[in-house]
Amino acid sequence: MKLTKVQECNYEIQSFLLIEKLLATMKSLFSNKAKIMINQYIHLIELSPEPIVILDEDKIIFANEPATVLFAAKNNKELVNQSMIDFVESSYKNKARESLAKIILSGEDSIIADVKIKNLKNELRYIQGIATEIFFDSKKVILVMLRDISKMKEREQELEQIAEEAKKVEQMKSQFLTQMSHEIRSPLHAMMIAINLLEEELLLKGEDMFSNYFNVIRSSSRRITKTVDLILNSAQLSGNLYKPIFREIDIKLILSQLVMEYKNTANSKGIQLSFSTLSKHTQTIADEYSVAQIFSNLIDNAIKYTNEGKIEIILNRDNEFRIVVEIIDSGIGISKDYLPQIFKEFSQESDGYSRKYEGSGLGLAVVKKFSDLNNIEVFVESSLGKGTIIKLIFVTDN
Repeated sequence: MKLTKVQECNYEIQSFLLIEKLLATMKSLFSNKAKIMINQYIHLIELSPEPIVILDEDKIIFANEPATVLFAAKNNKELVNQSMIDFVESSYKNKARESLAKIILSGEDSIIADVKIKNLKNELRYIQGIATEIFFDSKKVILVMLRDISKMKEREQELEQIAEEAKKVEQMKSQFLTQMSHEIRSPLHAMMIAINLLEEELLLKGEDMFSNYFNVIRSSSRRITKTVDLILNSAQLSGNLYKPIFREIDIKLILSQLVMEYKNTANSKGIQLSFSTLSKHTQTIADEYSVAQIFSNLIDNAIKYTNEGKIEIILNRDNEFRIVVEIIDSGIGISKDYLPQIFKEFSQESDGYSRKYEGSGLGLAVVKKFSDLNNIEVFVESSLGKGTIIKLIFVTDN
């Protein structure tokens, strides 16, 4: 069974803890108080799966089989009388000397953390370990238990490389989205300005027979702009690329502007669109762009799925002085079975939000993500044929 990166790291930690326990046992056995000769228990060192060497100051006087493998020696005798410092890579030598000196002078244990060594075959290895003072032939020596962490270091480097590549990909995505936003929105904006100027020019000349064509162009342009905005917003949110700017904003002002913007669309369908404010305190701390997008998508949906009747938008404060916005429509409604799925991307209800209604299926998904970003709770009450009530509660003022 292949281990995940997290499982591998946990294994590394557990393995190192076992080394510490084994070292503690050996230190107890080889203590001065116990007066036990090390050669009586040398088989414990020989059976250890981890490299162990015994040093007289810096000279190796014993090495087990795993240590022989680590240092690429033919046998353990080849390591005897070699200086441990000689194996340590130059930039780590001072650190190694200090660790040995600390044990010799104070008798305190020393942790060997991420030291690079070069074995007899000139192969670089990363090691960790613990060094402690013991008695050998009635003489104080240093027992060093090591472990080869070269593979772990390789994995760390691989993960760092993956993280760096992922960062580059995210930067490319961000640049692409920014460019797409500019390349699509700018021409659309220019087209809308040109269309408005052309319509005004024709009206001045008394030629109003083309007004229906202009209405179609404006409607289609708004639809394209809306779709582009939803796709870009959804991509930015999914990739954690959207950077909110939290500051004090006026919810009443945002809603008033949106209601004016959507008034003509509602009137063209014979729908009454109204907005009322029941509190004098309508400011809060939030990200203005995303809050505007939340309201814009919800109002757009309410108009889209309401064929007759009215849409009411009510702004108020609740008993906990939290801002509450309700959007109430008399539209086609949503079935009870579909309600749990309304915030899923590319999702539309076949019996309610059917394909006869234009849309990408991203609107409510973006609403939910932007709401989470601003700490806004969203509640939906609806049933087929009986309209929909969407309540937004600004839980905290960030």
